[in-house]
Amino acid sequence: MGNCDSTQQADRCLRHLCRPEDAACPVAPVGTLKISGRQKAGYILGLIVGFTNIPGAFVPGGDTESGAPTGPPVEILAFGVVAGALIMALLALAWRTGRRPLVRVAAVLMILVALTAIPAFFIDTVPAWVKLFAGAYVLATLASLVLLFSPSRRPVAVPD
Repeated sequence: MGNCDSTQQADRCLRHLCRPEDAACPVAPVGTLKISGRQKAGYILGLIVGFTNIPGAFVPGGDTESGAPTGPPVEILAFGVVAGALIMALLALAWRTGRRPLVRVAAVLMILVALTAIPAFFIDTVPAWVKLFAGAYVLATLASLVLLFSPSRRPVAVPD
């Protein structure tokens, strides 16, 4: 199974005479993707976003005796830690295998975790540095999602 020649490239790839993972083969297996530079940046930023959830297990949470919240509820912290680990695992596996559904599941988890940070902006007892971190987290999540789902700028072969 050698490389496809340029004149019969699409036909040979469709007949599986060359491997779709070859650089010369324009057809990728169903459910996979070729990663562009912008998408790689999205993967890296997504891995960082997922990693920032792990230290959340060590943040004091719950309510004090006076009723004022000292941090996020314990359930939110636990969800963040589990989701952060899953985000990192899914993105790493998606980067390695090129499977689109893994990226989509990681994106849903990233959105859910970002939504749990939104209430920090509306509670008066939350310190300013926590609001700043929550804002940076939401922006990094959005940037990662935009980069992850940015289309590839590679030219598409148009049959004549």
